[in-house]
Amino acid sequence: MSALQNKFEAAVANSKNLSERPDNATLLKIYALYKQASVGDNTEKKPGFTDMVGRAKWEAWDKLKGTASDAAKQQYIDLIEELTLEEAIAFHSKIKPLLPGLTPQRIFDLLSLSRAKQKEIRHFSSGMKQRLKLALAICSDTQLLLLDEPSTNLDQQGIDWYKALVKEFADTRLTIIASNDPQDVTFCTQHLNVLDYKKQ
Repeated sequence: MSALQNKFEAAVANSKNLSERPDNATLLKIYALYKQASVGDNTEKKPGFTDMVGRAKWEAWDKLKGTASDAAKQQYIDLIEELTLEEAIAFHSKIKPLLPGLTPQRIFDLLSLSRAKQKEIRHFSSGMKQRLKLALAICSDTQLLLLDEPSTNLDQQGIDWYKALVKEFADTRLTIIASNDPQDVTFCTQHLNVLDYKKQ
């Protein structure tokens, strides 16, 4: 998988993390760039006049016709990282609701970033970006939690924070972690080594 694809997928994950809902123009840009990057040129039938939302989304995507997939991915990455922390958490909670009882303010507190609500994600360190991704994934109301290399870019304090977050908010959910770092999975009750299933 290319570095650009990895960044694009990370940006898609981050886009599900916005706390203040972006304006409609920004939402349309996010949608259109995602479709162009993942599907390509718009070949769908244009919705009728009675479907105003569908029509606006179709038109936003159609304006990107001819834009290469990699170019759309990079524009998507750049756009998502222009969102503030508050916008990112709001956007995310619209797509994937937070666990019952959790609020955007609680997420700020968990991240210790209450003073950085208006800071754009692109100005965060790699460690803080990783914390944000983990908080949004772990604190979303889902039956299954999938984490890939969760301690990437985290120092020891960050790793301890991640483990505490899992214990508090994911202890009763099915959680699957893919990692080469033993620190990531110390609390797991079952372990699978893919090499054990490799044909000799």
